[in-house]
Amino acid sequence: MQPLPTHLAPDFLVQHDLSVLDFALRSFGGLRLHPFTEVRLRGLLRNPFLRSILEIELNGATDYRSAMCLVGRGFARFRPEKVQLADGTSLDVEVIDLTPDGRSYLDQASPKGSITPSKRARIDPHHLLCHAIGHYIVMDLGAGFVATVQTFQSAVDIRDFDFLYSVVSEAGEQQTPALAGIRDPASENAWLEIQDCWSAAHAPRTGAKIIRNYHKF
Repeated sequence: MQPLPTHLAPDFLVQHDLSVLDFALRSFGGLRLHPFTEVRLRGLLRNPFLRSILEIELNGATDYRSAMCLVGRGFARFRPEKVQLADGTSLDVEVIDLTPDGRSYLDQASPKGSITPSKRARIDPHHLLCHAIGHYIVMDLGAGFVATVQTFQSAVDIRDFDFLYSVVSEAGEQQTPALAGIRDPASENAWLEIQDCWSAAHAPRTGAKIIRNYHKF
């Protein structure tokens, strides 16, 4: 019986990150990309801010760790807000917004018209990235996620308790402790039916799932 290894090669993090990147490239619907398009797409995926900025812009939500990177860079900020409950009362929450610097960064990084459908959509790397972000509403990487007021309010309106359970404040704290133990999700169709209320995606969305991208031990 072979003994189990007791160490990892020093380049294991590099290899891990490269494998994640290669998997991400293969996940774009099996498109056969022009080499130039693939190079551009790799560059977009390596950008430490663009994806999370686009997630806030198009989905109104992003994972907590990415949000804090944006806040630290001055591209996003938290602010107090109220969301309206069905009984006429309101709930005090913290929501996230892009700052003027964040929007300026997005404008500079996004070619004009790249978020809207076009004849060049299948070969435009930025459109491919936006189309992929429009396949889900948010990814939970284990620390919860943050939301804009529009997406937060939409979750309240359709009673998506699974979403509300996981949305956190700037301090990383659960914002709806009264829902502890209630993890009833709304259907994906319910989110898609009101997408005009929370999604700034101009192209038709292909999904609105919450992706739980972590393992429970």
